[in-house]
Amino acid sequence: MASRNNFIHDFIVIADFVIVNAVIELQYMWNLHDGFDGIDQSVAKGTTIVCANIALILSQFFFSTVIHKHYKSFDFVLRQIFLLITSYGVLLFLSLQGAKFFFEANTPSASFTIWSIVNVSLLLFLSRIIEYLSIKQLRLFGRNTRFVLLVGDTDIILDACNKTGFLTYPGLQIQGYYSENVIHDESLDIVHLGSLDALKKIIETGSGRIADDIYCTELKDNNALVTQLVNYSIRNGIQFNFIPSLINDFGYCLRPRIEGELVVFSNLNEPLLQFSNRIIKRIFDIIVSGIIILLLLPFIPIIGIIIKKSSPGPIFFKQKRTGLHGREFNMLKFRSMHVNADADKLQATRNDPRKFAFGNFMRKTNIDELPQFFNVFVGDMSIVGPRPHMLAHTDEYRKKIYEYMLRHLVRPGITGWAQINGYRGETPELWQMSGRVERDLWYIQNWTFWLDIRIIIRTVLQFFVRDENAF
Repeated sequence: MASRNNFIHDFIVIADFVIVNAVIELQYMWNLHDGFDGIDQSVAKGTTIVCANIALILSQFFFSTVIHKHYKSFDFVLRQIFLLITSYGVLLFLSLQGAKFFFEANTPSASFTIWSIVNVSLLLFLSRIIEYLSIKQLRLFGRNTRFVLLVGDTDIILDACNKTGFLTYPGLQIQGYYSENVIHDESLDIVHLGSLDALKKIIETGSGRIADDIYCTELKDNNALVTQLVNYSIRNGIQFNFIPSLINDFGYCLRPRIEGELVVFSNLNEPLLQFSNRIIKRIFDIIVSGIIILLLLPFIPIIGIIIKKSSPGPIFFKQKRTGLHGREFNMLKFRSMHVNADADKLQATRNDPRKFAFGNFMRKTNIDELPQFFNVFVGDMSIVGPRPHMLAHTDEYRKKIYEYMLRHLVRPGITGWAQINGYRGETPELWQMSGRVERDLWYIQNWTFWLDIRIIIRTVLQFFVRDENAF
């Protein structure tokens, strides 16, 4: 099965290169979009083909699509296709501009390049749709399908189904589960095949290959059965997967990490520990914040005059907040309140008398937050991340919420997962801050570049919807 999947993957990758090179060749052959006016066509075509293939190699390396593989949801596949196409387009455009600028190479016009990107992107997307429909048809006949058997503790099996999405993965069929107990959850249509003793009898009779994959939880009172299952799987070419119960015993998700030849379990899975992920996030922050700062500069004097007219005092409000690894930094905002002694102690409330009229408008429309893009540009903050809190609140909540300080493992953000899920604004009750921290930690452990994009899009959409917590 693995070799067949590898063959399909290699075939798709080769097809992608055929599409890229064919599009460029046909565009030059048919003189499309005046791509080589005034330049040496053969040299320009060669440069374009080299750059296009390099762009595709890098895009395939980072964002390989996996429609034919198992254990991947269709949403994940769509995201990978989008990232593959976007990455290819950006890399091709940048590489051609770089070749022209640094090496004075003959390259096609910008319009030719853009049309190449559009044509290739459409064909790549179309090829994935064709592949998806073909694989879906094959799976209706039982091909490209893996059969999964679950064994052990019903609570852990239920948790595994909810967390992995087993039941929604294309190409996976859950045959059922063996356990001493029965799962009483009508939303999960899984067949109880029998007790552990029934499974043991099947193994001992050597009745052949009973599944493609076996997922077995830790059996505290029956470790001998686990050993039998492992040996049985080896003899019959079955992939055995072990789910240790300690992941749930501690009341907090422990996740495996490879250190040399040792598997250890950690209470945090932090994707931003990877250097490549940090670089991607930081480059995105610098580019986007730089663009927004340039757009903001002409409006700063206008906003500043209105603030001065509305209330005596500075245009900007600086406040020390807790940042990355608990370090302090000065967060910038347009001042939306009259100068007061409680600015570093009290959160804004719905009818806060400290706010002036234009300041209240800025807070409701988030205009007061725009100077934080300066914080992002210099590296104190990120566009997306846990919201930074006042020092007084850090001191208060670190004593009340034991996970609180974990939210400082990443740079704080202008917006975040908690903010788009209803945990924005004042937190007068402890449960509100606990909910915010819970969502901040979920973001830290599940970070992806795509997740940041989703959060930004939803934040922008909230500009057009009245937020009751914005005050």
